[in-house]
Amino acid sequence: MYVEKRTEKRKLITTPVQCLNYNQEGGAGFSARGITINLSDSGMCFYTHKSLEEGAQVLISGSNIWNNPKKADVRWCKKIMGGLYRVGLTFV
Repeated sequence: MYVEKRTEKRKLITTPVQCLNYNQEGGAGFSARGITINLSDSGMCFYTHKSLEEGAQVLISGSNIWNNPKKADVRWCKKIMGGLYRVGLTFV
């Protein structure tokens, strides 16, 4: 039996996003483009062709969703098939 652990309802949404890795000192790292799957006030899930490290700090932007990028932590990253990954983020 599946038990929902989320405290907020996710909305299904499909729109392009850009994900940038960053560190506390403001330095940028990798960049990845993706397509959202779902979104809530506390996080989101999206598909991308880049594997993201769990715990990585990222800036996620989507001009169709927000005016400014949001800071987030990578909660998980699962390889779906070939070079496609499904990534879960928590906004910070």
